[in-house]
Amino acid sequence: MWKGREPVDHGFVGPLNPSPDGRPKPKPWVWMKCTLLLCGVALLTVYCAARIEGILRSRAAVKAFDTFDSVRTYLWWGYSVG
Repeated sequence: MWKGREPVDHGFVGPLNPSPDGRPKPKPWVWMKCTLLLCGVALLTVYCAARIEGILRSRAAVKAFDTFDSVRTYLWWGYSVG
């Protein structure tokens, strides 16, 4: 049936520009992925902050309107409005 093969050494060549301490340098796409991830998190934070601020301002505006609406306003000739 199937015959096993012997492992073949293809002459692996290490990184072309090894760092001085012997560890391989990170590839550029790793830096790009990290940068994009950080930008995405920053944009998400700004979006959430804007949404929270909008909700709080909306509630404050409705509360101020209710306070204004509940006060009886008298016209200068004495009739009550509201």
